[in-house]
Amino acid sequence: MSRPLLSRTDVKSASSPCPPTGIQIASCRASRLLAWAKKYPHTLTAFLDALKQGQQIADNSRTAVEQAMEKLPKPYTVPPAIASVMSLETYPLNVAPNIDLPRVQRVANEMFQFHMLTQPFQVSTMLGAP
Repeated sequence: MSRPLLSRTDVKSASSPCPPTGIQIASCRASRLLAWAKKYPHTLTAFLDALKQGQQIADNSRTAVEQAMEKLPKPYTVPPAIASVMSLETYPLNVAPNIDLPRVQRVANEMFQFHMLTQPFQVSTMLGAP
């Protein structure tokens, strides 16, 4: 039996208080996401594979996207006239050429240094860098 993306335990621990504002809330959520990813690496891999496959379909076949939107369950069904003119979002699946990895890594290093992360984090694992 496959495991749901989030269990009751995940939801319960995710609902424990994070700081209400600022960088602390982002680091709190990032820490939870990292913990979840370590606990369920196969689920994360399956999700990322599905995301890549979906983005490739969207990049190559607008018709497929429109048909999928028209087949969504109610109340999310999109009429054909609207589906044909909707703008589609894109989700880059690799590192954009203008991302400065050392600079982003420095932010992660400082978050660890100032105890916003509980362990060091390599941003290249998140950004798909070589």
